[in-house]
Amino acid sequence: MSEDAAPATTAQHWRAERGLLNQTRAVAAHAAAGLYPPAQRLEHLPFLSTPRWLAPAPIPLDALSLQLREDEQPAVLSDTAAEAAHVRPLSASGVPFTSYTDALAAIARPATFEDRPAYRLLDVDLSAAAGRLTFSVDTYFRKLGLAEACAHESSRALHASAGAALSWADLPLRQRIGDPFDLTTRSVVPDVQTLTLRRSRARGGATFLVHWRDPAKVATNAGLHGLVPTGEFQPTTGATATAGEQERTGDFDLWHTIVKELSEEVLGRPERGGEETPVDYEHWPFLRTLQQARTGGRLQVHFLGIGVDPLTLAASIMTVAVFDDDLFDQVFADAVAVNAEGVLTAAAGTCRVSDGFPFTEQAIAHLLHGGMTPPSAATLHRAWTLRRHLIET
Repeated sequence: MSEDAAPATTAQHWRAERGLLNQTRAVAAHAAAGLYPPAQRLEHLPFLSTPRWLAPAPIPLDALSLQLREDEQPAVLSDTAAEAAHVRPLSASGVPFTSYTDALAAIARPATFEDRPAYRLLDVDLSAAAGRLTFSVDTYFRKLGLAEACAHESSRALHASAGAALSWADLPLRQRIGDPFDLTTRSVVPDVQTLTLRRSRARGGATFLVHWRDPAKVATNAGLHGLVPTGEFQPTTGATATAGEQERTGDFDLWHTIVKELSEEVLGRPERGGEETPVDYEHWPFLRTLQQARTGGRLQVHFLGIGVDPLTLAASIMTVAVFDDDLFDQVFADAVAVNAEGVLTAAAGTCRVSDGFPFTEQAIAHLLHGGMTPPSAATLHRAWTLRRHLIET
C-alpha cells in the first residue's frame, strides 16, 4: 500500500470500519503484537514492553520521581502525516479530512471527546531502586489521533487478509512510527492504568474492579473490559501551564490522577477537566481521606512499569492500589454501576458491582479470555506475577 493510497470513499464506509475495529480490537491487538519480536512482548499477552521500562518489584508510588521539563519538544509524527492519509475519510464536500481526530469529531464522535493539555513521556529511568519519569506538556489529541489511525490501519489490513495475518508491507503508518519504544518519533502521552484491589487481611485474598468500555462513550479500547480506574495523565486546567505551575498546583502527580479517576469511575462524580482553575487538592475531602489511609498503612499504591498497546502503540503507566477491605467499603459505599465511560461489571453471584472479581488465577484467565484492553490485561497479569509483594506481605 502506498503512502498516497486513496482514503475511504465515504464517511459511511469509514464509520463502518470504525465499528468493525471496535468489535474486533482484541483480535487485532493479538495480530499487531505478532509483528514484533517475542523479546518485546510481555510474555503471552498482546502488550509490548522492554526490561528498562519494567520495575522488577513494585515501586512505592511516593518513591517514583517525576520531572516536568519546560523546554518545547521538537515536532513529531501526527495523524496529519501522509502515511495516515489512507485512513482519513472524505468529508461531505469530497475533500479528505486533514486529521484523524477531525474525522472522529465529524463522523463518529464519542461522548467523551475533548482535546486538553496532557503530559508527554520523554524518558524512563528505572536504573535506580526507585526510578524517574520525565515529561513535557503536549495535547491529548496528538496522542489520540495517531493511536486510532494506527489501529484503523491495522484493523483494515487484517480484515482485507481475511484475518490471516498482518504484514508490514500493508502498514505504512506503523512502518513510519517504527520502534514502539522510541519517545522521539511520536508524542507518547500515557494513560494511567490502576488495578484497584480490595484486600481482606482477616480472610486473605483480594478482589478487584473492572468495567466495560462503552463504544458510544469512549474513543479508545471501546467494546473491551478494562481496569478501574483508567485515565489520561493530564492536568485539570484547560490552558497549558508552565512546568512550575503544574507542579505547584498538584496536577503533575500520578497519585492525584488516580484519585480523580476513582472519584469519576467508581463514585460517578463529574470529571475534573477543562476548568479555569486547578483542583484544590489540599482541601478535597475524598483525597484527604485516602491520603490519611496511605499514611496509616491501610492503602498502598505501587508503580509496576510502562508498556505499549500493540494495536494503537499508545503507552500506559501500570499501577496498583491496595485497599484494606474496611477502608474500601467505607469510601466506595456509594459505588455506581454506570459511569461516564462504561459499566462496572462483577463476577456472577456477587451482591454489588464494587465486589468486582476475585484476584485469583482462574478469574484473571477468564477475563483475559473474554477480552480486556491490552494495558489492563498487562497490569493485571503483572500484578498477579508480583502478588507476593502486593497482598501476601
